[in-house]
Amino acid sequence: MKKLILFTLLSLFTITNYAQEATAITYGYTGLFRKDPIKSQLFKLEDVMKHQKALRLSKQQKDNIVKAHQEAQMEFAKWQWDLQAVTEEMSDLASQSKIDETKAMSTLETMLDMERNIKRTQLRLMIKIKNQLTQAQQEKLRELIDQNRFRLDDLDSNTPSIFPEGRLKKNDK
Repeated sequence: MKKLILFTLLSLFTITNYAQEATAITYGYTGLFRKDPIKSQLFKLEDVMKHQKALRLSKQQKDNIVKAHQEAQMEFAKWQWDLQAVTEEMSDLASQSKIDETKAMSTLETMLDMERNIKRTQLRLMIKIKNQLTQAQQEKLRELIDQNRFRLDDLDSNTPSIFPEGRLKKNDK
């Protein structure tokens, strides 16, 4: 039973981490990684900051985006601290020779609730960022993001890659 719970937890963490990495690099590729249909309609803070001059953001837009980011960061920090504490609790449970299954499942539910809250905060931030942009700015930003897609050709030999050889192909444009 201990092995089953430990295997389940390790699988959950591995899949979650791999999925987060894969989602972060989806732009411009088909095959193994696919675009996230929700996130592809929203904008990351980094993209808005990178292209703020081209977007001609007003001072009010910048201030509102910075405020939304600061609020999200405060929430992220709280959830990360809490999640780390619960993860340590789960680790302690898993290290016992006999695991209290009820307590382990309860702890897992707590961990999953916290991860859900982190994802909710991420989505809320991306929505607030998009809502600050005019339709013309959104279109311009999509255009700029498309022009600067992450490409395998741009990797130099010192750049680590999680791409399996031969499993990806670029979108043809």
